[in-house]
Parts: sequence; C-alpha cells; structure tokens
Amino acid sequence: MNAWYDSAGNEIGDKCAWKFGPITGVLGQHAYSQTFGTYNWLIQTLWENSRGGGCDKTLGGKFYSQ
Repeated sequence: MNAWYDSAGNEIGDKCAWKFGPITGVLGQHAYSQTFGTYNWLIQTLWENSRGGGCDKTLGGKFYSQ
C-alpha cells in the first residue's frame, strides 16, 4: 500500500477519531463543526505532521486536543 501510517499502524483519520475541534450543539443532536454555504457538517479533524503533529481542521491551522 502507498499510504501514511504511524508506528502503531494508524492512518491520519485514525489518530484523530472522534475529535471534531470546537462544535456547535450537542453530539448526537445535529451538532456541527463546519459550515459550507448554508449546510452544517460534523467533520472530524485529521492528523497533521507539521509543528510536531496534532489533530487539525485546516492545513496550518490550530491543533485541537479534545
């Protein structure tokens, strides 16, 4: 396979599973973390290696440690 894995075998989404950064609302009751146009979405963060690594919503943005 041609993918990124850490030493435990986790991919970028696995490392940040169930971490959404700041959310609006209550999980399980229409909570959301991103708005695109007029639509709200609950989108999990992804791992970013830069700056020592961490879960992030935008490239070069703020890390969330939930």
